[in-house]
Amino acid sequence: MLKMAVGAVSLSLGLVALPQIAQASKTVTTVPTALRGTWYQRESGWTYKYVFNKKSVKMTSTFKGKSMGTIKTKLTKNLKYTTQPKTVLLQKQGHGWYGMSLNNANGITEMKRATYKIKGKKYQSLYLQSMSGASMTPKKMKVGVAFHKNFNHVYTRSVSTKGMLK
Repeated sequence: MLKMAVGAVSLSLGLVALPQIAQASKTVTTVPTALRGTWYQRESGWTYKYVFNKKSVKMTSTFKGKSMGTIKTKLTKNLKYTTQPKTVLLQKQGHGWYGMSLNNANGITEMKRATYKIKGKKYQSLYLQSMSGASMTPKKMKVGVAFHKNFNHVYTRSVSTKGMLK
């Protein structure tokens, strides 16, 4: 009887000590309020404008002052493959990261809300990084930074990728 009790205790302790399985990313049906609004990002001659509404995303790209096009998309729970990118999938990942996938694009845009200090003043910012391929993600990565204000400068930051692509 004593052997059975010891065996039951050791079995129950063994179950408690098992590592937890990581949760998969969760598809969201509305854009979180932290991401909503108009965001501007600059990259060597390019200006990207992202407008996040409750159920839609609008992306405009400009190169040296000339518009290169606008994509208007709606949020969806699953991607439908068509010739035009009309739907976007938004997934909540770990540690504040969100993944955005267009329906016929081969990749994902990772984003995270943060603050960025410029000349002693703090600004609300959005870290953005386009990812593609199946290679290993490094522990830290240099990402572009978007702001609510259209600054005339390229801003980047090296951030931890913990929670990205989860």
